[in-house]
Amino acid sequence: MKNKTKSLYLFRIFLLLSIILNAFILINAFIPGDDSAVASFWVADILATIINFLKTDTINSGNIEMFTYVIRKLIGHFGLFLVDGVFLSLVFYFFEKGDKKMNFWVSSLLIILVGTFVASISETIQIFIPGRIGSINDVLIDVGGYLTSFAIVFLFFLSNRLKNKRSLKGN
Repeated sequence: MKNKTKSLYLFRIFLLLSIILNAFILINAFIPGDDSAVASFWVADILATIINFLKTDTINSGNIEMFTYVIRKLIGHFGLFLVDGVFLSLVFYFFEKGDKKMNFWVSSLLIILVGTFVASISETIQIFIPGRIGSINDVLIDVGGYLTSFAIVFLFFLSNRLKNKRSLKGN
């Protein structure tokens, strides 16, 4: 009973985190291009300062635009969706662990569909926002984050299941 209660709490926590992060992603899709660029430049500037502290003049006026672009795609797209995919994968894991049996393949499909849906909606919103454009490439980067997180969580829990089975056989 105690494990079911713990699983229910973790299910609720990760569901709430996923909802909050998806809301953050969708709200940010409504931010005009200039404001979005300022936020991206701010993050890139902090990272460039750290990198340049470690190795002087690594990020400079000749490569700052490319660096900012990579940071925007890596953190703003892939990274956010990677974290969101972890949260959502854990939602399904703890839902199933809480004695709510759900087919693994159905869960997997739902996780991927949610990630694709949120990525597609956020890019579609941007079509109508001044200074923004919706991009299929960004949808692919976002879904890549989801798929990567799903694979990481899947391998982690598969590894734990195999360890548990081995320890049960050993006893």
